[in-house]
Amino acid sequence: MDNAGPLKKAGDKYQPWVGTLYTEDEVVLAKHKLDDESRWWHAYPEVHIQKALELAQLLVRHYDLKDVVGHEDIAPDRKRDPGPAFPLESVRVLVFGREEEEREHYEVTASTLNLRSGPDVEFPPVAEPLKRGTGVR
Repeated sequence: MDNAGPLKKAGDKYQPWVGTLYTEDEVVLAKHKLDDESRWWHAYPEVHIQKALELAQLLVRHYDLKDVVGHEDIAPDRKRDPGPAFPLESVRVLVFGREEEEREHYEVTASTLNLRSGPDVEFPPVAEPLKRGTGVR
């Protein structure tokens, strides 16, 4: 699999350190578990995720593996892959047949909470605002 990882906004495109430009439909805004803030990441195509799942299932079965981890778990000081754009927890769930780890639950305390496509009011809403008391994970 090839993935550009973290990106910087360059006009209406997104760019990794190698210089390739990606369009908005090829990126996701997400916070890496080792970082303090969200940033843009190159999205993994669905076919990559499916092939990674198939390969993980074969390797786990053949080698009787007990877990699947990313480079970021082995070398957090120098690696950030597969990163937050890859659904590693979902792959673990499917490969090992165990429940997803329980995520923290929050409740909207503002009168409304806007959901936008980016981290500022200049970004358009992506859904109707959430009302006070709505539970989120």
